[in-house]
Amino acid sequence: MNPQIRFSLAIAGPLSRCHEIEGTPSPKAPFARLVSHTEPSHISLADLAAELIKPPAPFKIEETPRRVRGLFNKEYIFDTTHARHVWEKPYYPLYYIPRDAIKAELLTVDDRDPVAPGVSQAFVTCERKKLTRVLVFDKGPLKGLARFEMDDLGM
Repeated sequence: MNPQIRFSLAIAGPLSRCHEIEGTPSPKAPFARLVSHTEPSHISLADLAAELIKPPAPFKIEETPRRVRGLFNKEYIFDTTHARHVWEKPYYPLYYIPRDAIKAELLTVDDRDPVAPGVSQAFVTCERKKLTRVLVFDKGPLKGLARFEMDDLGM
């Protein structure tokens, strides 16, 4: 009797994507098959911001020596070697981008109506396309950083 393997692997942040791996290992097929499905992928920005500022999140913040560039609508909206790895959950980091690394002419921050204390929603506009799920942090350990939905960018 071959045991059935089935588990989920979360990728790139809270409630963003989930991949399910299943299969029955055998000498002919030693590897499990990757089955991808999407959970409700976009929780509200207010809920996400509230989750990110309440303890113990973020779990860890580290500088990264890598060059990180964000491509949106055929234009680089940021290009930096000062990005941070932020562990929103204990098991996987995301890139957070310094606000001053984002092209100022493309970024609009709506700080009139914060989505959570010290967190504002921002918009990046290139040509006629717009990124709306951007969070900018003004307080706490994430101060000065911006969070993008990486699925929306070509990195």
